[in-house]
Amino acid sequence: MQIKYGFIAECLDSPQPQVRVLAFWSGDKFIPNFQYYLDGTPCGAVYQTGLEIYPHSVQQLFPEDRDLLTLEAESYLGIAIVDSHGKNLGHIAGLDTKPLTNNYEQQKSILKIFAARAGAEIERQLAEKALKQQNIYLQETLEKLILLQRRLKNKKKGSKNRHKLNQKISRLHQRISDIRKDWHFKLAHHLCVQGQSIFLEDIDFRSWGRGMLSKHSLDAGFGQFVTILKWVAWKRDVFVAEVDKNFTSQICPNCGFHTGKKTLDLREHNCPECGYKTHRDVAAAQVVRNRGVKENALGHSVLENACGDGLTGALPSQESVKQEILNVSLRIAHYTA
Repeated sequence: MQIKYGFIAECLDSPQPQVRVLAFWSGDKFIPNFQYYLDGTPCGAVYQTGLEIYPHSVQQLFPEDRDLLTLEAESYLGIAIVDSHGKNLGHIAGLDTKPLTNNYEQQKSILKIFAARAGAEIERQLAEKALKQQNIYLQETLEKLILLQRRLKNKKKGSKNRHKLNQKISRLHQRISDIRKDWHFKLAHHLCVQGQSIFLEDIDFRSWGRGMLSKHSLDAGFGQFVTILKWVAWKRDVFVAEVDKNFTSQICPNCGFHTGKKTLDLREHNCPECGYKTHRDVAAAQVVRNRGVKENALGHSVLENACGDGLTGALPSQESVKQEILNVSLRIAHYTA
């Protein structure tokens, strides 16, 4: 972009408009991150209009901004970073010690591309952070349930204290159920935002409830999550399908060669046939994706998901508009691959 300074910042929750710099390039190195208020700065104007360009005399336009004087800035251009709902997440800006040339349309186009990519990434990080916080709260509630159940065994049967504690445990069970379901819905919406097709392994989660990690599997509620994911995907016009779960970690996603069973300590997929290397979980996910595209991109029936067959409040229809849209989009993706 041929400018000396460039930085990206994200919004903070504060009474006055404030941002935190995530990365600042000073011309030859990155400087430590910092926070600053937007009042009286060109960045504050960016938040009002979405895009601002000051080809020259930026210090005279914003005399209250002492950082412009420190950086000896003469020109400024910045663009707001917004999420999918139009909410401001931050901004990207560039400064230079000399005036901008008349040909700064190219710089503006580059900023728009960076802002779109940064907005998607920041939105993804915020969603993942919220999901992690809710998952932590769920785990804390489960630990509280364990303590109450330990206290219950010391209560005399038929006593009022035992009855009160039983009621408290029942309310906590309901709260855990509500938290888990709310987390499942938020996670399902987060996944549906990331893409137009989701493929799952056809796993019988009942078998997971009988293994060494049975408690953790039952606490996670995988079966309920899959049901919620299918419903959310139907509401948001996202295609969901289940594929064969067998040998997904033993097949190379690049050439299809059967590499054999891997032990749990082996975390890397290394195909001896084509030399493809990646993390074993990434390779297994790629195999699931390849199977899903192969089985469903050729126009196979997807009425159950597209029309909502079997879902509460949905009536089956053989002439569904969603069905036609999904079939056409999947065929186009197949023939252009």
